[in-house]
Amino acid sequence: DFYNKKIMEANDIKNLKYTSLIKINKSVLNRSLKDNIFSNIDIAKRWSVEVKKGGIQKHLYMTALISIFEGGILPLEKKLFNRRFVIGYLRRLPELLDYIIVFFKLRKSVKEARDFISGTKKT
Repeated sequence: DFYNKKIMEANDIKNLKYTSLIKINKSVLNRSLKDNIFSNIDIAKRWSVEVKKGGIQKHLYMTALISIFEGGILPLEKKLFNRRFVIGYLRRLPELLDYIIVFFKLRKSVKEARDFISGTKKT
């Protein structure tokens, strides 16, 4: 329960419907909740992930949302879109456009997105 910063153990996961299942030690998750740090758990290999067939794209969206939340962008607040924010992101507009293009290419296929990112021509 992220909002109340409580950890509850899920003993029976056989009947759950899920795209990806993240397994993590309770103490690691508890520390992450206290410090509001989640994205480095994946880098440090402190969790194991089981992704069902066809679910990798949704799992990657979820990990991206975790990073955005951790960065303080979510939940969106009115003060977020101040002058400094807008000017800063206008400077990064080409990068933002690339992210949007990759998002739409990922919806078609991972190969198409990889080709775009790497700059290789489609054969």
